[in-house]
This record gives sequence, C-alpha cells and structure tokens, in this order.
Amino acid sequence: MSGAEDFIAPPPLGPELASGKWKVRIIDGDARITEERISGKEVWSMQNRRVMFDFNTKGQAIKDSGGCRCRDLKQRLWDAHRRNTIQEAFESRPGLVPEDQWREFVEMQFTDKAKKMRERNIKSRSKHKMPHALGKKSLARKAHEMEEETGIEPSRSELFITSRTRSDGSFVCNEARISVDKLKQVMTENIQSEAHDAFEQVFGPEQPGRVRCVGRGPTPSKMQFVYYYRDDIYIKSEIKGLADKLDVVANAVYALIESRKQEHIQANARDENTKLKTNFHQSSSINSD
Repeated sequence: MSGAEDFIAPPPLGPELASGKWKVRIIDGDARITEERISGKEVWSMQNRRVMFDFNTKGQAIKDSGGCRCRDLKQRLWDAHRRNTIQEAFESRPGLVPEDQWREFVEMQFTDKAKKMRERNIKSRSKHKMPHALGKKSLARKAHEMEEETGIEPSRSELFITSRTRSDGSFVCNEARISVDKLKQVMTENIQSEAHDAFEQVFGPEQPGRVRCVGRGPTPSKMQFVYYYRDDIYIKSEIKGLADKLDVVANAVYALIESRKQEHIQANARDENTKLKTNFHQSSSINSD
C-alpha cells in the first residue's frame, strides 16, 4: 500500500485523523519552503507538496512535523475492515483504496508472519502495566520539548517520570507511582552516574533488540552511538570551557606581568632621578666651596 497513489487519493481514514493542526515546513515542486499550520487530513490531500520532517539524533520525528505522521494508518484500516476469512476481507475493501493494493495488504495480514507478530504484540501489551499519559504525543516529541525548555536532553528516568504523571500531578497507576519514587531515590543517590543507569537500576538491564522509554525506532546499537555522540559533545564542550578559562587566566597573568614590568620601570626611573638629584646637589656643593 505504498506508492504515488497514496498521496493522490486521500485514504478513507484521512478525515478521521487528528483534528488539530501542526506548525510545519512545506516544500513544493519548485523547492520553495513555507511554514504553515495543517491538519492530518490536509497532509493526505496535498498535491506536489511535502511535509519536511525534523528528526532527533535517534532518528525519530520530533516537533509538530512528528505529530502529523499517520504512523498507525494501516493498523487502523485493518482494525476497521478486517474479517474472519481472506475472501471476506477482500470484499470489505475501502472505496478509495486501489483494489490491487488492498489485495496485497490483506494477503500480507493473513500470512503466518503477520499472525505471529500480532500475537507477540498482544502478549507484549498485556505486560504493559504503566502506559504513558501523553495521549497522541510521542515520547520523542515530549523529550524534545523538555530539551528545548531546559537546554539539556532528558534522561530516560526523567522522561518516564514526566510521561507517567498526569497534568493534575497524579500518576497513571499505583505501579507508576512506586517506580517514580524508586527512580527519584536512585537519581538522588547517584547524581554523578550516567542518567540511563538509574533507569536500568530500577527496571533491570535491557533485553536484546529493544530500548525502553525512548519511543519507537531506536535500537541498542543506535542508542550506543547516541550515548557516544552525546558524551563526545559533552567532552568537547568541557574542553572548550577549560580552554576559555585558560585564556582568561593567561590574559590575567600577562596583564599582571606587564603591570609589574611597568612598576619596575617606573621604580628604576625614580631611582635614576633620585641619583641624578643627589649627584647634582653634591656637584653644586663642591662648586660653591
């Protein structure tokens, strides 16, 4: 279900997408870029124009452009039009979806691979006891907002606390409240340690192939690169800060040395003047005698 047709004809669920509008950058066929406020419905009806997405270092869509991505459109289509048999599913095709694309999509949904994936997802969701309270906003977008407010990228612990706390200050569930208390205690006791260590101390080490509380997309290898990149930026920033301080100290020492030189020169000049005056007086006394 991919191709140019997806952009020419809005999908059936297009009008049902988020009613809010996002402030995004749009680029047209002539490479002109404008800033507009659009809804999810308008994204699907654009002709020869595309939304320019912003991504963080983890490769996740952020800012308002991340909000207008219909990441679960296919899942919503399937939830609305799924049937017990493949033939019934073929016949339930939404009107605006091309028949060949719908047939390919349905056949994919009835494969063993898709069935196993759904079963695995159902099992995973059943173990998810502490859902976040961000609504349609992704963890990546929330993390970016926090970073823009503080100037510092939030740790997974900080993101967990924020995402599991409602606007009235309450928690999504009692388990979340207990976990937040544990996180705050570990974060207080280990101020100097890496931020992601506090999360792992409370929730245990990561499982292969996944990274918790960062949103969709990042893998352990990608996160390792992000940590190295962040540490590299931090080290370079520290080095620059030390270099700037060294320049200040060097300038102060240079100014002090120059000041001492001037004082020494002035003292020598005064001594010379004193000697000249003494010699002059002595010479005057001899001449008068």
